[in-house]
Amino acid sequence: MINDVNEPTAANNPFISIFSDEQHIVYRDSTGTVWDSYYDIGYGWFVQQINLGGMTSGPTAAGVPCFSVYNNEQHVTYRDSSGYIRDAYYNGSWNLQQINLSGVTAGTAAVGDPFVSVYNSQHHFVYRDGSGILQDSYYNAGWYLQEIN
Repeated sequence: MINDVNEPTAANNPFISIFSDEQHIVYRDSTGTVWDSYYDIGYGWFVQQINLGGMTSGPTAAGVPCFSVYNNEQHVTYRDSSGYIRDAYYNGSWNLQQINLSGVTAGTAAVGDPFVSVYNSQHHFVYRDGSGILQDSYYNAGWYLQEIN
């Protein structure tokens, strides 16, 4: 915990990444609130609430959030208790999109936490569904869905 920033304690392991000149530490607290603690060189530590009326109206998080950078956008992605994958992203202002269950793709409900990565010029959101199938919802100048196994 950062001593000069008032924020709740973590209920899961953090996910750490870099965006621009900032180090970001993303985690969920015991109430399902997603937090982004970040260090901005020259300015110090800051904290922002991502969901539940913070930066977005995203619902309570049930799993471990993930942080990624794609096309100069920062993305904080998490699973909610209904199995939806939520992606809060900043591209000059904060936005929220639903990845699965006929959001941007028709991927099935998630029971596992998402992992998000960039491959070539594609942004991949991968998670496990209730049948143990890995769902890969990805953006490549349009949204696509593939099952891995």
